[in-house]
Amino acid sequence: MPVLAVAAVLAVNAGLLARNAYQDARDPQRVAASDAARAAQSGDALVQLSPDAFQHPDGQAVRELLDRYFRAINDRNYGAWRDTVVDRRALAEPEHQWRAAYRSTRDGAVVVRRIETAQGEGLRVLLTFTSNQDPADAPVGTPVSCLRWRVVYAVVVDDGRFRVGMPLNGSTQRDPC
Repeated sequence: MPVLAVAAVLAVNAGLLARNAYQDARDPQRVAASDAARAAQSGDALVQLSPDAFQHPDGQAVRELLDRYFRAINDRNYGAWRDTVVDRRALAEPEHQWRAAYRSTRDGAVVVRRIETAQGEGLRVLLTFTSNQDPADAPVGTPVSCLRWRVVYAVVVDDGRFRVGMPLNGSTQRDPC
């Protein structure tokens, strides 16, 4: 099979996988039912893994990282959050800005939908979550108290361990709950 044909088939398959993952994330009933089932089985874990993400060799490490990341936001603990992110991200969100941005945020229903190994030593992590906040603290253009997010984060090896990088350009989507 010619190289271009193989590349085209791979591109189409990647597109279909992403579309299916985002469609699953957009179906509130399906998300709520699957999230509730996972939460009932997992104790107090804030972050859950889909069956697909669970199968990835780094799934548990990603779950633990994101659990610390979201707990730091919910606990308003900048130092703990800072420990989960790459330097570039922390520089983009110094403590005073971070505290203002997250002052009323409470994140939950975090589900890692898919983990893909990226070039180099990083991962691409598709996740969904819900944010509740004072509408005055909501992102510009969406002054609501509840948002459902779909985002792809870069998770990279930094100083020998995984850390959350920047969201991939164009990957962040949000809808009112």
